[in-house]
Amino acid sequence: MPGGPGTDRDRPLSDEPARSAFLQRGLGALSRLGLNVQPWIELQRARINRPVALRLEAEASALRDVLVQQAEILRQQADALAQQNAALTQQNEVLRQHDEALRAQATAWRDALLAQAEAAKRRASAEDERSSGLQRELRALRGELAKLHAATGALTERSTAAEKRLSGLDRQVSAQHPLMRQKARDALALPAIVSAGALPEVSIVMPVRDRANLVAHAIRSVQAQSHVSWELLVVDDGSSDGSADVVAALATSDDRIRLFCEPARGHSAARNVALAAARGSLIAYIDSDNVWFPGFLAGMVEEFRADPSLQSAYGMLFADESLVADRPYLWESFDQAELERTNFIDINTYVHRSELVEQCGGFDEGMSRLVDWELVLRQADHATPRRLPIPAAAYRCRLDDRVTLREPIGPNLFHLRRKRLNPGRGHRAPRVLYAVWHYPQITESYIETELRCMQRLGAEIEVWSQENVASPYAPAARFHRGLLEDAIVKFRPDVVHVHWLGHATLYGPAVAAAGLPMTVRAHGFETSAAGIEAALSLGLITRLYLFPSMTAGAPLDDPRVRVLRAAFDTQLFTPPSAPKDRRLVLRTGAALPSKDYGLFFETAARLQDHRFVLVAGTCLQRENVPAELHALNERMGGHAEIMMDVPREQVASLMGRAGLYLHTALPPGVPDATPIGAPISIAEAMATGAHVLFRNLPPFAEYVGEAGAGYSHAGEAENLIRATTAWDDAKWDSAVRASVDRAWSLHADDTTLAPLYEDWCAIAAAREAGLNSLP
Repeated sequence: MPGGPGTDRDRPLSDEPARSAFLQRGLGALSRLGLNVQPWIELQRARINRPVALRLEAEASALRDVLVQQAEILRQQADALAQQNAALTQQNEVLRQHDEALRAQATAWRDALLAQAEAAKRRASAEDERSSGLQRELRALRGELAKLHAATGALTERSTAAEKRLSGLDRQVSAQHPLMRQKARDALALPAIVSAGALPEVSIVMPVRDRANLVAHAIRSVQAQSHVSWELLVVDDGSSDGSADVVAALATSDDRIRLFCEPARGHSAARNVALAAARGSLIAYIDSDNVWFPGFLAGMVEEFRADPSLQSAYGMLFADESLVADRPYLWESFDQAELERTNFIDINTYVHRSELVEQCGGFDEGMSRLVDWELVLRQADHATPRRLPIPAAAYRCRLDDRVTLREPIGPNLFHLRRKRLNPGRGHRAPRVLYAVWHYPQITESYIETELRCMQRLGAEIEVWSQENVASPYAPAARFHRGLLEDAIVKFRPDVVHVHWLGHATLYGPAVAAAGLPMTVRAHGFETSAAGIEAALSLGLITRLYLFPSMTAGAPLDDPRVRVLRAAFDTQLFTPPSAPKDRRLVLRTGAALPSKDYGLFFETAARLQDHRFVLVAGTCLQRENVPAELHALNERMGGHAEIMMDVPREQVASLMGRAGLYLHTALPPGVPDATPIGAPISIAEAMATGAHVLFRNLPPFAEYVGEAGAGYSHAGEAENLIRATTAWDDAKWDSAVRASVDRAWSLHADDTTLAPLYEDWCAIAAAREAGLNSLP
């Protein structure tokens, strides 16, 4: 039925197949009616195609724009690649030139090493010849020694017999006329005495203090000399045991003996009193606890008479135990370099012309030990001593009251070596700019110690500081902030000196751009073998100074690398002048978590009969740590005192009083732990005589040596401290000497840091000569 449901008109036109069939039937009907529908069809087609064409054209235009943009991007990338290629080409050229330079340097080093090897070969051959000669000489000396031993035994027997006979004669004539006793003594002990009023040929110097039991033996060995033209100047240095009375009694029967009684000022001052009174043309020395062989003076005088140009000489020293290489005697060939290193001329075997005292001076009264070595060194600078095959003296090694056992050697060794220092000889003082992270920061005392020492040695120093400080102090040098480049321009240094290896890589480019050499002091908390090699590979470092604990895996064959120990300030930290507080336990350091102050507080809680004092400094960018330390101490009972940002002078005063120094540090591998370096506080503690307790790790053990003991935990630290309460005075004195000797022998500033100053002088001289590297 037309128009009813199911007709074509009711079908949805969106049904494409139905729509197409509908149009085909319509067109067929119009065509049968004779109507031309082609124009209408073209019109409809155009109406349909035009929007499609417009849309396609728009899409094509958009696509063209995208392609144009991508082409521009590709062009820019091509330009960038071209620039990168040019840069790589330039870098390759630089690397090629650097490689050529390295090859040339390697060739030069190889040639130098070959030359050194050839020279060493020649030296070895010469040493072989010398060794053969020494072997022959040694065999001859052994023969002489055997004869001397036999003679010594005979002399000892004769001396013993004479003493017994004299004692017997004393008893026999005690009831008879006193003149008989004197004649017996003269006949047995004394050779013919020179005529009254004649000047002695030899003046003999003998200091004595509290040696009443020994001094007579020493004087009798002088009286037994076969050469009789002498005077013996005995200076009593404040004895309290009757030593002066013993000497006076002997002097009454022998007017060649002169006694001077002086207040106690030390054996150097006593010897100088004798030197001032000496009348002989030759000076000899004998200590109150030693004895001479009878022919010593005669042999020496004969040599000086035969050779007027001879200024000084030394003979053979024998002892009651081994002195050198299991030998009971000391008699070494003279070698100036060896004498600078160690003393092999004993004062009891040494004779010199009196003119040397006028030229070189007397004994150094600022030293309590090694004064004979120091005197011989000064005189050897003027005239070379001659070794003579003359038995001189017998030395008693087994006495308990020797100066060697009473006085520390370290400060005296430092004093001697400092007097011998002549760093930078012939060069002008170097101008050095320190480049550091923050200055003047109170926790960086090692920088200030080094800086002040270099100033004393002669360096002109200014400091550039990258940052401000958290705990300042009055500095020893002018300092700059701002740009490092500006500080370099203002100060015009010869060299830039950097502390911390990481800062060397940070500051190095600016230093290199200024055409300056750079020296670097590495520190333990930031240093590793890989870091050292990486820093050296940059080619910016002229000298790199490492602590001994850093040497494992370090390129020690690299000529730029030096090993330099930690150094304390000898102007502030000195040996104790009063007894130490044996219950004062001290710790000083930066307020940082790595210091393990918790162990210090725990040990304080365990030992409440001791006083524990922590002296800490506030650190930059860690300003919160002091409050945390106070809170931790309170949580652990508050048994330790905490002092913050204390001036160095007060720290030194505390160190001087403290009997114990408890160093704490987190062990490697735990959170907040840092690599171990060489904390300056340990050297400062040892320098003042404190007994050091340290975490039992190899670097600390090597650092402290016999000056302390190691612990693994707070319980062990407690036991070590508690054990010291049972020490007697002798044990404490020994512990103080061990600490003082170690610090002053190995870590005293002027002698420890002198190589750094010498390097700076060499660098400055090389720059003046137009050289780019050290010779």
